[in-house]
Amino acid sequence: MSKMAPVGLDIGSAGLVAAEVHGTGTRRTVRRLAMVDLPPGAVDHGDIRDEQAVVAALKQLWRRGRFGQRRVRIGVTHRQVQVREVTVPALRRADLRRSLELHVAGEFPNGTDGLVVDVLPLDRTEVAGQSCWHGLLVSAPQACVESALDVTRRAGLQPVGADLSALALARALEGTVRGVSGSVALVDVGAVATSVVVVAAGHVRFVRLVALGIGGASQEAVAALVDGVVTTLDYFRRSNACEPVAQVVLTGGGALVDGFGQYLASVTGLPVSIGNPLVGARGPARSRGGDPDLAVRAGVAVGLATDLAA
Repeated sequence: MSKMAPVGLDIGSAGLVAAEVHGTGTRRTVRRLAMVDLPPGAVDHGDIRDEQAVVAALKQLWRRGRFGQRRVRIGVTHRQVQVREVTVPALRRADLRRSLELHVAGEFPNGTDGLVVDVLPLDRTEVAGQSCWHGLLVSAPQACVESALDVTRRAGLQPVGADLSALALARALEGTVRGVSGSVALVDVGAVATSVVVVAAGHVRFVRLVALGIGGASQEAVAALVDGVVTTLDYFRRSNACEPVAQVVLTGGGALVDGFGQYLASVTGLPVSIGNPLVGARGPARSRGGDPDLAVRAGVAVGLATDLAA
């Protein structure tokens, strides 16, 4: 029997979400799903400000969710996360990771000290007769990643990996975007930050982190966020040759704010819907936390818990 995938853990500014998933793809079953709130300011734009509060919340989360293990894969999101296109030699994944800094040195004029760097290969191409990968280069502050690893260990959990939250979201919503003609923009709306992920033909093509959230859901906050999302989609349209965005799928707590989806649809002229990471999964998740809208907040956690080989 193959080893169970670790529990996916999303550490957000408003709260913690964890998911336990068995199987992959269309055979995926979300077995456990739980959420707890965090005190205001405990986590700010990916920086853990109150470690004691986060550790306590993690312990509460595990009691509430009754998860069957303590191995976790952590989502990484931070205001200084950068995602850019890159072309690297078409090496095996393990060999590429070992030599990655050498191949992407030109992308970091100040070096990679203090950064965690990884690459997501997308398409195989040829450059000057050499077989290469065209993909997404991801960098995140090492201190941010280490802080998240530290609080999980202090809560009695065993971190076994980390992944960019935006990429995890795309895995979770694979069933939602499957078969859609054109590109789909996945917009994960948080309290203080928003991720925009464009998926085309089943592959992530673009990731942008917008340093704006839904805030207190004031008219000003909603208008500013919609403007930020529209600007991001316009940039994608101008800079990418793949099919233009045909629809928008909202996730995260901000997706539930009354009128937000309708406002975004009216400004972009695109159909806007609410994403559900449980689409395509078998069996109801065992949800503990008393939140009937937990599913829309669980995309990142479900994606993190989904086997990376899926």
